[in-house]
Amino acid sequence: MVGRDAELRALIAALDDPECGGVAFIGAAGIGKTRLASLTLELAAERGMVAVAVRATKSGAALPFGALAPLFDEVGLSPELEAGIVVAAAEAIEQRRGDRRMVLVVDDAQELDDASTALLDQLVERSGVFLVFTVRSGGREAAAIVGMWKDEHIVRIEVGPLPERDLRSLAVIAVGGPVDGATLQALVAASGGNVLFLRELVQSAQESGALASELGLWRLKGSLAHSPRLRDLIEQRLTGLSDDEREALELVALADPIPLSLLEQLVPLRAVERLEGRGLVDAPVGENGTELRLNHPLYGEVVRAHLPSIRRTRLCRSLAEAAESDVAPTGRDAVRIAVWQLDGGGAGRLETLLAAGRTALRTEYYELALRMGQAAWDQSRSVEAALVLSDSLDYLGRSRAAEELLGEARVLATNDQELTDLAVRRASALFRSLGEAARADQVLEETAAAISDPKCHREILAMRGVNLVLAGDVRRSIALDEALLREPGDSAFAQASLDLGVGLAMAGRTIEAVTHTQTALAARMELNDEGQYTALGIYLVAQAVAHLHAGNLAEAAGIADAGYQFSVERANIDGQAWFASILALIRLIEGRPATAGNLFREAATLFGTLNHPGRRWGLGGIALATAHLGERGGEAALAELDAMGPTAVHMQDIGIMRGRAWTAAVRGEVTLARTILWEAVELAESWGQHAATAEALHDLVRLGEPTPATERLQELESIVDGPFMEARLLFALAARGADLELAEQATTAFEDIGALLFAAESASLERRLATEAGLMRRAAAAAVRADALLASCEGARTPGLSAPESTAALSGREREVAMLAAQDLTSKEIAERLFVSVRTVDNHLQRAYMKLGVTGRSELAERLDIRLPD
Repeated sequence: MVGRDAELRALIAALDDPECGGVAFIGAAGIGKTRLASLTLELAAERGMVAVAVRATKSGAALPFGALAPLFDEVGLSPELEAGIVVAAAEAIEQRRGDRRMVLVVDDAQELDDASTALLDQLVERSGVFLVFTVRSGGREAAAIVGMWKDEHIVRIEVGPLPERDLRSLAVIAVGGPVDGATLQALVAASGGNVLFLRELVQSAQESGALASELGLWRLKGSLAHSPRLRDLIEQRLTGLSDDEREALELVALADPIPLSLLEQLVPLRAVERLEGRGLVDAPVGENGTELRLNHPLYGEVVRAHLPSIRRTRLCRSLAEAAESDVAPTGRDAVRIAVWQLDGGGAGRLETLLAAGRTALRTEYYELALRMGQAAWDQSRSVEAALVLSDSLDYLGRSRAAEELLGEARVLATNDQELTDLAVRRASALFRSLGEAARADQVLEETAAAISDPKCHREILAMRGVNLVLAGDVRRSIALDEALLREPGDSAFAQASLDLGVGLAMAGRTIEAVTHTQTALAARMELNDEGQYTALGIYLVAQAVAHLHAGNLAEAAGIADAGYQFSVERANIDGQAWFASILALIRLIEGRPATAGNLFREAATLFGTLNHPGRRWGLGGIALATAHLGERGGEAALAELDAMGPTAVHMQDIGIMRGRAWTAAVRGEVTLARTILWEAVELAESWGQHAATAEALHDLVRLGEPTPATERLQELESIVDGPFMEARLLFALAARGADLELAEQATTAFEDIGALLFAAESASLERRLATEAGLMRRAAAAAVRADALLASCEGARTPGLSAPESTAALSGREREVAMLAAQDLTSKEIAERLFVSVRTVDNHLQRAYMKLGVTGRSELAERLDIRLPD
């Protein structure tokens, strides 16, 4: 009963009150009244009560006591008895219930016949009967039932639409697995808080394949409106409309919202008034006057989905003609009119199409921008049309088509700025999505040689800076961007500020990074440059990354979550993917690996839809998050990653390597995990990614190699700033020196940041050190603290957490050999993996058997608590 806590409390209080005669659940159809009533039957059974349920119908209302036939059967009474039937029924009920209370549920009580209502009115006076009514609001309510709650014999409980948060939870339950944010948003918006609609939406979408699972994440890939059952539910509300009313409803569905001043040019105002009276449309008054909106989002889905094509064409043409004027429209008006023009069978006015395309790009409606851009390009081969169309193609993952279009449009350029605009977009597509770094460089070099405008040369350099960041070469990108910042005020300055902010964050200069990302956003906003090649949302991504590396997790999460929600509402897949990937990193650091894993799945799925290399980051993240749960499910993600083609984008390669290392550790290959992490350290340092170096070194300490890792962390102390670095170093020093006090300080430092899993590992370290020192009271206190921290970590299981005493006695090599043996590897196979002799493996195994108290390999998996893949 998700989201019905208040209703349940009221029901239970009434049911347990011997003086209360019952409850009436009042609400719209499909809102969940019947489910609440059925729960009453369960509660009655738990209390040893007699329970009977009946349902009233329109057809049964013509028959006296028609609705109560099941009750009469239950008490052994014939409804054909006329004289004294009310008294007889009451006596029969008294006899049937004995000394127990009877609960009688009447579903759809607004359809009760008069005779049944009269009997129920008598029964409510008796203390031994508890009546439960469900009554549909907005319909006929029997006078006797109204009298019952007015006279306070029964309690009236209003059942309203479920809040959005509860609908999201219910949708996940209904789907049966994690759901991506945009799909949840679509389901919640379409259901309008109606549980019946939500259930139908989920079932029909799964049956049609519109709702499907990828990487374990459910995502909507088609329309929600093509369910026959759903259409029938909606059409019941639309029956009896006149021709004018139907046309008015269809116009609102096509334009939603539509100004009343525009709608009354096309249909009689009285028809619109009748729609409002039936509750099908709302008419809120805004800054631009009265606008008509559909009362429920599903009405529009169904009406539009089943509108005949010729009729749609006629209606759209009417809307376009009524809205057009001599003045070229801008903003939202340009988009609406351009859509109506195209849907009405026209070509659309070129200036309107271009204005609509730019607006759609700025507001991140890329599918709409693509349609406008294509129509404009078909009308006029121009650089302006090519830019709108190529941006739309690129944002939607069709980067090859965008790159080819930009190459074709180069001959149309008439000045340096047009050549530069085409070149930076083409280089971006070649480098980021197509993995052709050499060709991207060639395009930029050829354009730089062909232009003379210094401002355009700066934009070319800024594009090189973008590609250096994406390549992961932080050291070179910082040098280039710092040079560009010497001349503020143009788009190159805004872009360099953004890239420098990201580069500084990755370099560990987090305080500067936060400042630069804020400067970049301010500079970008001042430009108001619709043609700039970086979308506004990426500046917020950069801010979140800077705060993340600085250890400001709350600030990072606030920015990323706001950007994520905005992207979901706008159906912006690109923005949703970026913010999901950042949120995943934040949640993992917070110690929420299950949530992080789902967000990594979302990022991988969405980036894959866009043909973006970010899918690689998502796959590596799945492996990393899954391994932090002590599971091996990330191996499939890594296998897919290995099968992917080469890319020029390497900015998240250290994170991918960490995913590989932790997956190896979960398999028991700790030596391999450490080797991968040391390789990650060296690669990160070669690129100047000092923050990633610190992450990998922290992982090495967590996986039992504190001495060399701590020495390297100490070398980074003067390079990487912020509380995160301080906490990592405290933990490393505590692990290397077996220092109780430093372990406690590390726990507090991580907890202050919000990195609860790391804090739990530090507390577990303190517990182990205290136990070894014989300080049992301190060990117990540290264990309590570790358990409290771990309770918020979604079942995380890492080597640094407290292990059972029997397994803690194993040496690192003994545990590694035992874990591999538990996975059915032979001694020879283990020896080959660890580069030792078979005899050495067997010796380690025998010592492990003795310490664990087992007799063979078959008992190792359970003893070591290893989760093997299905």
